[in-house]
Amino acid sequence: MTRLRSVAHLLINAVVYVEFSVGFICVEEDDRVLDDAGFEMVDIPRAALFLAGKVFQRYRTQGGTRPEFCPISSSAPTWPSRKSRY
Repeated sequence: MTRLRSVAHLLINAVVYVEFSVGFICVEEDDRVLDDAGFEMVDIPRAALFLAGKVFQRYRTQGGTRPEFCPISSSAPTWPSRKSRY
């Protein structure tokens, strides 16, 4: 990681932050670890978000299903059962 930091910027976006944060008790600890490692928080470009929506739409149109909210827990809430346009 130290070698990588010397030749490149280490970037993290909101989605990765969410996934990374589950290992911490408080936001301050999470942020300290990321700061100490040299990560910089960046936004996901709107064009990329738009394209991700289109890919998801195509996936749903072709019969793809929505996963459970939290696949590790059988008691986890699932996606709403209402009909959606996807």
